[in-house]
Amino acid sequence: MRVIYSWLREWVDFDFSPERLAQVFESLGMGVEAIEKDGDEVIYDLEITPNRPDLLGVIGIAREISAYTGNPLKRTIDFELQTGEGIEVEIENPDDCPRYTASVVSGVSVRPSPDWLSRRLELSGIRSLNNIIDVSNYVLLEMGQPIHIFDRESVDRIVVRRARDGEKILTLDSVERELDHDILVIASSREPIAIAGVMGGELSGVRDTTKDVVVESAFFNPGVIRKGRKKLNINTESSYRFERKADIGIVHIAQSYTVKLLKEVCGGKDVSPMVDTNPDYRKGVYVSLDVDRINRLLGTDYSKQDIEETLERLGFEIQTDKVFVPTFRRDIELPEELSEEVARLKGYNTIRRRVRTVVNEVAVDENLTLRKFRYVLEGMGLNEVKSLSFMPSGFDPSVKEELALANPMWPDRTVMRTTLAYGMLKIAEHNLHRGRPYVRIFEVGRVFRPEEKTMLGVLVAGVFPRRWFAHEREMDFYDIKGIAEGMLVESGLEGYRFVEGERQIYEKGFSLDILVDGERIGDLGLLKQDIIEMDAFFIEVESEKLLKNFLKKSEFKGVNRFPFVKRDLSLIIPQGVENSTVIGIIREVGGFVEKVDVLDVYTGKGIPEGCRSITYRIHFRYP
Repeated sequence: MRVIYSWLREWVDFDFSPERLAQVFESLGMGVEAIEKDGDEVIYDLEITPNRPDLLGVIGIAREISAYTGNPLKRTIDFELQTGEGIEVEIENPDDCPRYTASVVSGVSVRPSPDWLSRRLELSGIRSLNNIIDVSNYVLLEMGQPIHIFDRESVDRIVVRRARDGEKILTLDSVERELDHDILVIASSREPIAIAGVMGGELSGVRDTTKDVVVESAFFNPGVIRKGRKKLNINTESSYRFERKADIGIVHIAQSYTVKLLKEVCGGKDVSPMVDTNPDYRKGVYVSLDVDRINRLLGTDYSKQDIEETLERLGFEIQTDKVFVPTFRRDIELPEELSEEVARLKGYNTIRRRVRTVVNEVAVDENLTLRKFRYVLEGMGLNEVKSLSFMPSGFDPSVKEELALANPMWPDRTVMRTTLAYGMLKIAEHNLHRGRPYVRIFEVGRVFRPEEKTMLGVLVAGVFPRRWFAHEREMDFYDIKGIAEGMLVESGLEGYRFVEGERQIYEKGFSLDILVDGERIGDLGLLKQDIIEMDAFFIEVESEKLLKNFLKKSEFKGVNRFPFVKRDLSLIIPQGVENSTVIGIIREVGGFVEKVDVLDVYTGKGIPEGCRSITYRIHFRYP
């Protein structure tokens, strides 16, 4: 972006020398690639980052200098057209063109531009053509809003639509281009007259005999413009701005300003009312304001008033605990970005250096806990994976409320995941179908039910190959239950038990809920065969509840010097009584029970109907 020193001074007062102004640009985040002198004029060649399309015009750069100095802008665009019935405008798809304005100016005279206008364009790197085209380029440079001007004789009505496959247009560079449905065009009732946001057509362009013109100022979908521009291999000043999201809020102002200049410079007489397809466009967005958070992020102690005044100088409006961000700052969407704006305007070099305080204790936060627990899972022979956060609707019937995606990337993944199972299954299938005999994987990730939770998932499937110490075998329910017990023991939780589960992603009768002190923290089981055509076993637990005691200090317990004594006890138990309930009762008796295992389960001859015989091996040890 080339900008002229004297042009900026028309918009805002400052007393910087040209060299000092270059330093100000750098401190505000605009790289100065070159400084040129042409007579009395100084021209800066600025590097503007893609997230700041508002700086692709003199007015945007002047706003930054105004915020830096505290001096208000000296100029305003106070000429505004009346809206009403004018030239007919039709938008086939508002997503392609959210806003379009048009007006007709009659009685213009095509001639060379005045010296001041042609001089500024040439210093800015744009060749002067005639007064009408130069006015459109002047508005583009000053306001950052692309303008296109048609000869009224070639335009009976305006239709913004996708091109028909095979349509052709002769563009202003005298090249005939073939179009397709991916390209957005401006058309009359007969044919395309411009490639929207990129380049006009030669047949509808301004000629020496032009008397009446149609002025276009619009906001086009950046993605559509980018795709069409790439297909046609055209780069223009207009497409450069539209691809970076021009300001939808300045569309009507740029239209009015263009008409004003056409009257002053080109002799325009009569002006039609301005047609505006979306006068109720969204004026901006709200972002929450947390002064304490800003100071924490920056390591500063700015007052609330100081921060609010800084943001107001940037054109933001303060409303109690939130900030209204205008349309020209489309890059500001998060509270953290407000922190960056404060630091940028205050100056990064003004933030005092501070030695970070070191606290001599373990910071037990979620990230540290999960990071350390990953080592435990890796020690169990599990490999960590990462999957996408999307899944098909209805995959997890146990969750009734799903968060649907507004614009899914895949037709079969339309909602945010409510379980880690889907993504992990896709990874398991990918590996097993490519010859890997088994998978043992885990993932830590967010699920949306619709509230967000961090979950830990484990999935095992396949066949263990034969080893010198073990035969080849398929993984089974006891593998996944053993992993679950290992996780519970390593996490430091006590009082856990397994009860029959009913979650609908598992085969009926092959799932368990995991309870800790009576509270459900997760589940495990055999995934349904209609989900995956093999035995796949899965655990899913809430990481916060699983790991709440993981990093707590534990006391050393010496090896018990007394030997244990084991006894086998067979009990006849009704079918409805859960095994975990019986084990809990056994543990409570006497105070010397160290361990209880199930040794055998028998039903048949000698056992009453509706009952089963369970043999428990009990280890006793004096504490």
